[in-house]
Amino acid sequence: MNKLLFGVIALLLSFEALACSCKYHGLLEKWQLAEHVFIAEVKDVKILKESDAKNFQEGKVQGNIAVLSSFKGQPDLITSLSAAHKPVCCTCSTTIKRDKYVVFASKAGELTLSSCSMTSLLSNTPYYEEVLTQLKSGAAAQQYVGKYNTRKRVLTLDSGTKSIPVHEFFYDFEVTNNDVVIEGFPLKDGSIFLTSIDTVTPLDND
Repeated sequence: MNKLLFGVIALLLSFEALACSCKYHGLLEKWQLAEHVFIAEVKDVKILKESDAKNFQEGKVQGNIAVLSSFKGQPDLITSLSAAHKPVCCTCSTTIKRDKYVVFASKAGELTLSSCSMTSLLSNTPYYEEVLTQLKSGAAAQQYVGKYNTRKRVLTLDSGTKSIPVHEFFYDFEVTNNDVVIEGFPLKDGSIFLTSIDTVTPLDND
């Protein structure tokens, strides 16, 4: 019985040790933290070390990149992206493929990716490119006044009835509906990327 109990405890502790917990970074925070920000395309992926699932070995792949758009720093200092050949459960590992990536880096050379990395596929956050272009140019944000619904994540302006999606409205809301005054970048698809919050006034829920 004692051996069985010890085995169960050891197993639980091993799962806890392997658990992956990531801190989420919004785009504005990524912009501030990274020294180099750019969009790159992975042209080819080379296997440097094969994975071994039986022994929980994720292996390693490396992708050669071509810089497509530069927003900050010196993208040419980043030589390649690397990641796991085949991700292993609960270790925060990820892999890469031939695709476009939004890269956030602060060191030169090879950039190793995990599921917690600030770097990600451009297709996962397509609005990034437009917002980064505005951040690079120093564009001024616009002010918006209206009612924000936290469940639908949309803003209804006081001057109209149209519901406008808002990206990255991070706030500890108390109720669903709120009078808000915010600032943000208007995007081509009609949505808003929030840059700052002026005021939030809770309203009664519908």
